[in-house]
Amino acid sequence: QKIMISKEIDAYIITGADPHQSEITPQRWAVREWISGFTGSAGTVVVTRKKAGLWTDFRYYIQAEKQLEKSGIALFKQGNPGIPEPAEWIKQELHPGACVAVTAEELSAEQNKSYTKQFSAVNILFKTSEDLVDKVWINRPGFPVNRVKEVPEILCGMSREEKIREVLSIASNSYNAEYLLLSSLDDIAWILNLRGSDVPYNPLFLSYLLLGKEKSVFFCDKEKLPDSIREKLSKVVETLSYGDIFQSITDYIRKGSRVFLSPEKTNMRLYKEVATHAELVEGRDITTDLKAVKNSVELDGMRRIHKQDGAAMVGFLRWFEKNAGNTVLNEVSAAEILLEYREK
Repeated sequence: QKIMISKEIDAYIITGADPHQSEITPQRWAVREWISGFTGSAGTVVVTRKKAGLWTDFRYYIQAEKQLEKSGIALFKQGNPGIPEPAEWIKQELHPGACVAVTAEELSAEQNKSYTKQFSAVNILFKTSEDLVDKVWINRPGFPVNRVKEVPEILCGMSREEKIREVLSIASNSYNAEYLLLSSLDDIAWILNLRGSDVPYNPLFLSYLLLGKEKSVFFCDKEKLPDSIREKLSKVVETLSYGDIFQSITDYIRKGSRVFLSPEKTNMRLYKEVATHAELVEGRDITTDLKAVKNSVELDGMRRIHKQDGAAMVGFLRWFEKNAGNTVLNEVSAAEILLEYREK
């Protein structure tokens, strides 16, 4: 709040997202948890100069009540009658001429359009800003640097070269776009046939990917990439550091060309950078539809793994029939035993 006052900001919105609009984020972007103590995977925090509130849905009502107790942060149970959404509450709290800000890297282009429209209607300035939390979060976790693994073509059924060609063909023929910018971590992992462990419970890694007819660029810290993977990638993409994206992206895009991107997945800092250099073509990521349609190799793999998982489940059920009533079980302990069968 002291920093907000010094920067003439009247309300600061914490979206709970990372620069890729992931619901579950690496610990570096667990800002909502750090400032409120709330550990749920969905929720928005708003801080004004004198108040603070957290909005979350019905999945987390009980948890949020407990974790926000004595925090001074009010709980707003989204979906309940009479509960205003964050923007509506802010409009009630602030006066015309006030300023609302959000960290540029944690706000999607789509969210920016929505907030701008809502606040401009009541003469409240909405803008993106630097990361205010970074100035006060002592010992904030750094960027994860976990190693990336390759998914062999025998398991995924298509090479990364084939996927890139198909995506660029659709971008060109359907949208007249020369480039495609990907921020969505699962889409990048799919198209490059790679997996990682930067995001809890998800096989993903921090990166951006710019696909172009002449050159494609992969923004991912090189220490994550084993030499064997880096060598294979060099045939289809140039690799730069993850943090180079904002300074270098326009060096690889021809001035005045058309770039396809998803406004729901692209953060505002990156969106603004590209928009100053090229014409933007917006829509759902092309890869989202492509990866939803499984090829024959992927279908065979799904059938095979379901058989293996079915065998593990039968083994667990047999154990349960023999031991139920003799062993104290709850949901967690039963799940742990099932996991043991699945790991065999």
